[in-house]
Amino acid sequence: MTSEPNKLRPADAKAGSGVAGLDEVLGGGFPAYRVHLIEGAPGAGKTTLASQFLLEGVKQGESVLYVTLSETSDELQAVARSHTWSLDGVALYELAPSEESLRLEEQYTVFHPAEVELGETVGAVLTEVERTKPVRVVFDSLSELRLLARDPLRYRRQILGLRQFFAGRRCTVLLLDELNPPGTGVQSISHSVIQLDHDTPDYRAERRQLRVLKVRGVPYCGGYHDFIIQTGGLRVFPRLVATEHHEPFAVQLVSSGVEELDSLLGGGVHRGTSTLLVGPAGVGKSVVAMQYAAAAAARGQRTVVYLFDEAVTTYLTRAEGLQIPICEHVASGPSTPASSALVSALAPRANVTFLERPVRVTTLVSATEMALRTRRRQYELRDHLLARLRAEAAERDAHAEAEQAMRTRDQLLASVAHDLKNPLSAIKGYAQLLRRRAARSEVPVSDQITEGLAAIDATVTRAVAQIDELLDLARSQVRQALRLNPTSVDLVALTQSTVGQYRAASPDYQIKVETDLPELIGIWDQARLERVLGNLLTNAIKYSPAGSEVVVRLHVEESRGDAFAVLSVSDQGIGIPTEDLPHVFEPFYRAANAVGQTPGTGLGLAGVRHIVEQHRGAVSVRSQVGAGTTFTIRLPLVPVEGGVSTVAPDQAAFAPT
Repeated sequence: MTSEPNKLRPADAKAGSGVAGLDEVLGGGFPAYRVHLIEGAPGAGKTTLASQFLLEGVKQGESVLYVTLSETSDELQAVARSHTWSLDGVALYELAPSEESLRLEEQYTVFHPAEVELGETVGAVLTEVERTKPVRVVFDSLSELRLLARDPLRYRRQILGLRQFFAGRRCTVLLLDELNPPGTGVQSISHSVIQLDHDTPDYRAERRQLRVLKVRGVPYCGGYHDFIIQTGGLRVFPRLVATEHHEPFAVQLVSSGVEELDSLLGGGVHRGTSTLLVGPAGVGKSVVAMQYAAAAAARGQRTVVYLFDEAVTTYLTRAEGLQIPICEHVASGPSTPASSALVSALAPRANVTFLERPVRVTTLVSATEMALRTRRRQYELRDHLLARLRAEAAERDAHAEAEQAMRTRDQLLASVAHDLKNPLSAIKGYAQLLRRRAARSEVPVSDQITEGLAAIDATVTRAVAQIDELLDLARSQVRQALRLNPTSVDLVALTQSTVGQYRAASPDYQIKVETDLPELIGIWDQARLERVLGNLLTNAIKYSPAGSEVVVRLHVEESRGDAFAVLSVSDQGIGIPTEDLPHVFEPFYRAANAVGQTPGTGLGLAGVRHIVEQHRGAVSVRSQVGAGTTFTIRLPLVPVEGGVSTVAPDQAAFAPT
């Protein structure tokens, strides 16, 4: 059972793997005297393959060594017994930690274990190799060395050193490792790399495949190759390549035995071709295939029938019921005992071979349920996508229509405002001219005429202001900056003057101003700030009962080093519902409790916000239904010489009118 390790072999010598299918894939086995890497997840079959590799060496009279760092000798013996193997000719060298290593006195306290154990482990392996002088070596597994090395560079150098050591002693080595360990580079060092995959899907039997990633200097069969693990070890099924199995044959027509069917096909199907029978269940696909199999068997030709959807007994019973003489041509039975007995009784010497794939009821049910769930999800996803596409299309159409309606509205507002402003300006001019002439006239003018001219002037002024609001609103909708007319304005005086006008025009309301400031000078557009305050006062009066109080407050506040002029208007009116508060500054929007109760257009507050924002300010609202509303305007201030605060509005918005 021993051999000399230095016995010369040809440079292209092969070391059989002990697995016939794998040797076929590798072109005869592993290249001898090289280091080969076997990768795979736990349970993929690495240990089983390594054991077969060593047992093949024992059969060849070679000395072999199994170095285990992760399993005990008893565990390896148990694996061997499960495959009916004997490891008597295999030298087992166990480096797995013993229970002694768990004792406290055995633990390292000064050095890291990697600094001590790595050298000891590698040294022990080399000593055992020198002692046993093996021809074949299995190293199971590299994960222990990788953990001990800690550093990828140190680990790679250890593997390189082992490779050189084994090459000098003409050993063929299998290194077992987990699948795709990070940052190791062992694949590039190894002479060949084989990966073992183990797939366990939810709805069908498990599948094992191996793939040869590389073999230096040797042609091999690439791609995935199925294999199974059964009693006796791995069984590999090399993938079939049509060009490698071609045999010459006579090109002729293959008859089905049914003249009418052959006539439809021009005499039959051509030998060496593939024919696909397509159709719903029950149309006779299996019967046509059965007829061809029976006809070929009757001519003495070998026939193989692969059954996936039914048992052999069912198939033969149907054939007998259709009077298709296939039972008498059966050569070997299926895997089930009842089917084997039936086939053996029918035709012990015939030309048809059945290969049955047994299907478990639970597997079939789970596969059907998964298929139904998958199809249901597909339908749900399709319906969801269609509904989403329709919703997006409808949303795009609605958005386009809304934008078009807004453009049309804005154009109409601008056109109407422009057409109305010109005649109103003329009326205002003539009214002012008549008032001046009446004042200079030597003929006394009645008070009624004077008051009428003043009323015309004031009414036209308010109408022009409303038209200006429409124009500002139209500009804001198209995101155009207002053409402000900045001048030096005393905000306190402006507030007192505006409140005075509304106090005189609304004697039934208690309108007052609360401020401690003697004056507050800033650079603002006076006309537009008067319009802002006027709109807020108009709303306060409009939505408040007669005799109630309207308070205008003005003060300066500081926040985070910045100063602001704060102007607020509070009333005791009907208030604004909570759900309407986020929308009160939108054009044409009116609160639910105001619609139909109090006339209005919903434009005033939209204009207020636009003007304030053009001054780099902000407007907010606080309200409670039945308790009143407070609108607050905050304009940023900057200090100037003399202690007077002035605003710094957006200069880009200022332009001469």
